Amino acid sequence: IKIKHLMISIDSLRKDVFPKIRIKGNLSQVLNTSDEINKYRNNREERGLNSFPILLGFLVQKDNWQEVGDILDYCAKMNFRPHIQFCYEPLEHSVLGFPVEKIKEMLEWYLENMTWEQFQMGIRAITPLLDKVDTIDKVEFLMKAKLKKEISV
Repeated sequence: IKIKHLMISIDSLRKDVFPKIRIKGNLSQVLNTSDEINKYRNNREERGLNSFPILLGFLVQKDNWQEVGDILDYCAKMNFRPHIQFCYEPLEHSVLGFPVEKIKEMLEWYLENMTWEQFQMGIRAITPLLDKVDTIDKVEFLMKAKLKKEISV
């Protein structure tokens, strides 16, 4: 069969977080299936059949917001295209329900714990947070981000 692309969704790589997001889900089974799909694609390439991109969907929410960098690393390891999405609703799952001080802490965490490449690829997780902070905090964050970029070059 000719496959144009395939998309899978993994909303956590952590054994303690995964069952909170995917009730009755089995992280080991998901990772095994992901690995098998990747092997299948690679095998097709080796046999001269059409290759196809595998996209990995990741929905940033309250329980997994610290995993953006981990997901991006996993995508690089597996040769998957990351598709980072942001949970706006329902608010009980969205980080937008956090107090502004917690959102500022999250922004600082992203700056401190993600590489510049991860930061760029994970911008969809960061932009909605910037919309929740005061202009002066936004400017301060962007100046720190610019410095991070300059240091990484």
